[in-house]
Amino acid sequence: GRGVDPELRGRRVVANPVSPCGKCEWCVEGYHNLCPNVRTLGEAPNPGALQQRFAWPASLCTPVPRAIPD
Repeated sequence: GRGVDPELRGRRVVANPVSPCGKCEWCVEGYHNLCPNVRTLGEAPNPGALQQRFAWPASLCTPVPRAIPD
């Protein structure tokens, strides 16, 4: 879709399922694991990762090497 990272377009990726807010005091100090506003894939209201497609921050996605089969 619009705004997708061009390097990730059309690539298979592995998504980190935990997305800290990046704005709270804990995130600012670098303690993302303590973020009280964390979003998690598969936990309401975010859809689970057993879908073919879902929106998630590109910074939390790592491309899967083409040599690794589905």
